[in-house]
Amino acid sequence: CYQHNKTPAVMSFETAKKFIDNLFVEYKDTHYAVILEFIGGEPLLQAKLIKQIMEYWYYKCITENLLWGKLTRVSLCSNGTEYFSEDAQELFKFLNNTLSFTVSIDGNKELHDSARIHPDGRGSYDEAIRAANHYCDAHNISLGSKMTIAPSNLKYLYSAITHLALP
Repeated sequence: CYQHNKTPAVMSFETAKKFIDNLFVEYKDTHYAVILEFIGGEPLLQAKLIKQIMEYWYYKCITENLLWGKLTRVSLCSNGTEYFSEDAQELFKFLNNTLSFTVSIDGNKELHDSARIHPDGRGSYDEAIRAANHYCDAHNISLGSKMTIAPSNLKYLYSAITHLALP
């Protein structure tokens, strides 16, 4: 969402495989924990692709006999609009305890809806809050959030943070 040169292009599975294969060549002798982060636009639009990428990741971990599979964490930041889709829910089940999930919420409803607008003009605050609340309830956890700060909303930063921090 903070990218200036947006395109409708989606990373292909082949590109992801090349990235993973290169990681295994360059770092396979290390014992690092790995965090794979999916951000940009709305990653849950590509939930099936993310699942396919993660299946390949775990396949490589097993076939290369690396501990990375046990040390892998997945970070995913969503705007919440695709949270309730069948593909997204399947991805959450697949990633289970390896997922660090956040929902972007830009402060109060007015501020959020002024920047995060559907093509038909509707704001997305209610969807983001509903997704965040559902995830917290379903997984019995507290959920973090990410906020986009731009020059146009900097003057609202204090109220945005207090809105999110103080229920």
